[in-house]
Amino acid sequence: MQTAFNFSASELAHNQAGQLSSQQNKAVEDYLAAARKRTLFAAAVVLASPLLILGLLAMSEQADTLRAVLPIWLPALAVYLGIASIGFALGQRHVRQLARREVLSVQGSPVLSSVKVRGWTAYYMNLPGARFQLQPEQYRAIHEARQYRLFYLRYHPTHWILSIQEL
Repeated sequence: MQTAFNFSASELAHNQAGQLSSQQNKAVEDYLAAARKRTLFAAAVVLASPLLILGLLAMSEQADTLRAVLPIWLPALAVYLGIASIGFALGQRHVRQLARREVLSVQGSPVLSSVKVRGWTAYYMNLPGARFQLQPEQYRAIHEARQYRLFYLRYHPTHWILSIQEL
C-alpha cells in the first residue's frame, strides 16, 4: 500500500492522529501556491480578453462598427463575466476546503470502477460517502473483498488521498 499510494509509516501515524506530516503540509502548500498562480492568470485572461477585443475595435477605423456592436456586445460581456465569476467562486470554494487541511477518514470495502475515454482510463474507488480517483498502480493494489481505512483531505471532486491502511 505504501508504495502504490506514496506515503510513509510516519505519514500514516500523523494521519491517524488527525494531522498532516511536514511532507504532506509542504505538498498541500505547493499545490495551493500553484492554484493561486493559475487563478490569477485565468482572471487576467478573462478580464483582458474583452478589453482586447474592444481596443481592437476602437483602434480600427470603423467607429460605426463599434457603435453598432456595443448594444449587443455589452450584455454578452456581462454574461461572459458572470459565468467566469461563478467558475472562479466555485474553484475558490474547493481550494478553501483543501486549505483547511482537515484530515478526514473513511473506512469500508471499496467498490472499484473505471471509465475509458478515447484511449485514456480513469480509475475510481468508492468508499461510504466518498469517491477517489486512483492511479493505475493504486487501482491494482486495492481489493474489493477487503476492508480499508483511507485518510484524505476534502477536495472536490475526488479528494486528496493521504494514506490508506488495510484493516
